Amino acid sequence: MYREKVYIYGAGESGKWLARYLKKTDITVKSFVVSDTFDALEYQGIDCIHLKDLNLCNEDLLLIAVTEEKVSDVIKNVNEKAITNYKVINYFQKRMPVNSSGDFYNELTELDKLGVQSCTDKSSLSHNYLNKYELFLHRYREKKNVRLELGVFNGASLQMWANYFYNSTIIGVDIDEKCRGYQNENIKIEITDLSNIDNILKLRNYRPQIIIDDASHIWSHQILCLEYLYDILPSGGIYIIEDLETSFCHEFYDVSYADSKVSAYNFLSLICERVCSGRPLSEISKISSRASKIADMTESIMFFRGACLLVKRCFF
Repeated sequence: MYREKVYIYGAGESGKWLARYLKKTDITVKSFVVSDTFDALEYQGIDCIHLKDLNLCNEDLLLIAVTEEKVSDVIKNVNEKAITNYKVINYFQKRMPVNSSGDFYNELTELDKLGVQSCTDKSSLSHNYLNKYELFLHRYREKKNVRLELGVFNGASLQMWANYFYNSTIIGVDIDEKCRGYQNENIKIEITDLSNIDNILKLRNYRPQIIIDDASHIWSHQILCLEYLYDILPSGGIYIIEDLETSFCHEFYDVSYADSKVSAYNFLSLICERVCSGRPLSEISKISSRASKIADMTESIMFFRGACLLVKRCFF
């Protein structure tokens, strides 16, 4: 849902940083919210209220911006008040975009602005993907084409893509029937299981120019979708795989992501080796053969924090 007005839980350094940042995105902060005793506080024209006095409308959003050790207590307080439309902002993982100067990825782009307004976790308030994406996607913004996103969740990124690619049709794919509720004139929803190759093959009929995989993050699903959808992209087409951190740190992520011997990251690394070297892969196996096939269709491949972007090779 598009947000123009929000509340910020936390009036300390974290909350003030967030208020400064949101000011750049045309989002109005109604008030700071606290749950402890406080003296009258105002910061940049924003007043402060106690949690017991907070009354949220359905369109309002509460952004929690407190230090990590306070998050669990704050969420407990919020749940006791039966507030469900809230989002935790992990301040200490941010790049401090408001205070930076000349940082290559910290400049607030139009796509990231729309992402913050739509409350998608792709924005700089969470994964910080969008500033990187726009380097490659801006040239397609006005073109009339199909954009395919695997994984719908709460529909926030679909709305962002629809606002950014305003001449395009956005296809959202998810296994959850409830996601049909996000369908509208510019957004179409497909309900399907992406662990099934036949279901993946049916998506080829859309002939998208851009594909974003933000679905299950399960290794085999990520690899299968790349294998069976990548070749339908036109020359210069973009394929993005998100949340690659699930290929690592098994103590932090559900073991169910690791359903194959080769992780999505390892598969992409084989593609990268082939693209960069221009030579046959040093590892000879069935999986390396599959990776080589994709590599031979790839002009460039880029890794950045949590994601990978491939550009389809231009054939003349």
